Amino acid sequence: MKYKKSLGSLITITADGVKSPFSVSTVMSQTLLKYSQKTSWDSYKIDNISQISDKFPPNENIYILAHDVSSDFPSHTHSFYEITYVCQGGIKNIIDGNEFYMSEGDLSILNPHAIQEIKSTCSYTLLINFCLKKEVFKRTLKYFYEDNNSISLFLRNKLPQQRNYMFFSLGHHLNIQTLISSIIQEYADSDFHQSFSLEALFLLLFSQLVKINEYSYYGIDDHTLKIINYIRANCIHSTLGKMAMEIGYNPSYLTTYIKKHTGRNCKDIINEARLNKAVNLLENSEFNISNIAEECGYRSVSHFHRIFKDKYDMTPNEYRELILRKAYVAR
Repeated sequence: MKYKKSLGSLITITADGVKSPFSVSTVMSQTLLKYSQKTSWDSYKIDNISQISDKFPPNENIYILAHDVSSDFPSHTHSFYEITYVCQGGIKNIIDGNEFYMSEGDLSILNPHAIQEIKSTCSYTLLINFCLKKEVFKRTLKYFYEDNNSISLFLRNKLPQQRNYMFFSLGHHLNIQTLISSIIQEYADSDFHQSFSLEALFLLLFSQLVKINEYSYYGIDDHTLKIINYIRANCIHSTLGKMAMEIGYNPSYLTTYIKKHTGRNCKDIINEARLNKAVNLLENSEFNISNIAEECGYRSVSHFHRIFKDKYDMTPNEYRELILRKAYVAR
């Protein structure tokens, strides 16, 4: 059944489920796309996930669908590769008995050997599933499939002691969000059929994931989630060494553990937490830039400017001006 749904794939949902009207993701995505990206599209919805393999369009190897996750999905298998993208909300993904959390912006790739179960963790979650038959890698994606990068080796089942999934914590990567939106838009524009443009966009997506190089064969389990939450809550005015000691790890082991389960470095998670606080202060306070830099643990205003611009392609002052203009227009 085809349905139309307006999807805010680039919005931020706060912990209590309330949308932040001027969240960094909303503003930055619109800036990145120069306000030209469409924010709604047609998609397909299927209630029984076990029936997906019977729903591929004839003679096509790509099928994209969206489904709401308001209750648990039982254990099931696939006859294709599946990319799961969390558009909104969050889930606990269980692959071959391995549990890991996925939140907004996260992505996983499953091979046809995976046994999957999904647990609902939010009152409302929207997933986008990109289903790819192996035959799709015989055309536009052929040379990528035959390459020796991490994803290509995974797709060909050539990694030692390989698990049946890869996890990518990507909520902080706006370019991936943009590519996901472009893929869905192209699928809709092609009347829900496979096209060379669609295949090319998947090639771009895979290439970007390889370039980012932030993947895990484990994912964020309960223990990892507690550690990440502790780091985010305490990193503003504490050092990695002190936090590691409080957790009971040495700094080297903590860094290795976080990388193993998230694909990311502790430094990146700390920088993200500081930037998130800076964005909140820019939006919701009258602190000057110097005070915000100090409140967020930056050693100088120039250091804060450099980190902020590297991430968002604008200075803190430019971001604040953008927020004020949006607030004025919204009146």
